[in-house]
Amino acid sequence: MFALLLTLAVAVQDSGAFITRLGNDTLAMERYTRTATQLRGEYVIRTPRSLHRIYSFDLNPDGSIQGNDNDADPARFEPHYTQIRSSDQVQIYESILRDSAGAVTTGLISTVGYLKDNRLLPHGFDKSTAEADVAVHGEAANDPAFGAQGHRIRYSVDVGSAPGPFQVEAELWYQPIGFRWASNLKRYDAPEPQRFNSYYDSMGGATAALLARSCAPAPCQAAGR
Repeated sequence: MFALLLTLAVAVQDSGAFITRLGNDTLAMERYTRTATQLRGEYVIRTPRSLHRIYSFDLNPDGSIQGNDNDADPARFEPHYTQIRSSDQVQIYESILRDSAGAVTTGLISTVGYLKDNRLLPHGFDKSTAEADVAVHGEAANDPAFGAQGHRIRYSVDVGSAPGPFQVEAELWYQPIGFRWASNLKRYDAPEPQRFNSYYDSMGGATAALLARSCAPAPCQAAGR
């Protein structure tokens, strides 16, 4: 699952710093501060070229994604967007399964198809000729900006009377196991799902990883942090 925002469970405030050296040369430095609801940090890499990045991450204590309808309600899901207009819309690249009644499910045995499958495509993939088992499903199938080259999405933000100038920041996060998939197992009174959810709930920041961050205009600034 890929998302613009992923939220994780973190029990206590934590902070730290790292330095990577090769002999007497310093190759990289990173520092971070993490609480139950936020992760803030920055890093500098000197090779193969100098790079300075600042990252920020707003968290939900239970690991759910802010704005994701499926995390809030197991009967709903976040659609594929061609344009984001409000803060409660989140672009999530994922598969949503359906049962024989057409309802959302995470049960593989009850699954008969997809309500949505807009997982990012590999290079060379042609969604117009793909077989049903690996095809794109939902709104992404008819989105001309979604294909093997990636996905181009538009953001339309009401800035009101704010004078600017503005800087836009976008982040792509990866979560191997989504909150809803884990949470739906809590209904089963058996040792295996209970043990699995105890692991999931205790993972904190390890449940997701920041893959990419970009700012326009560049570079990313740390103003107000």
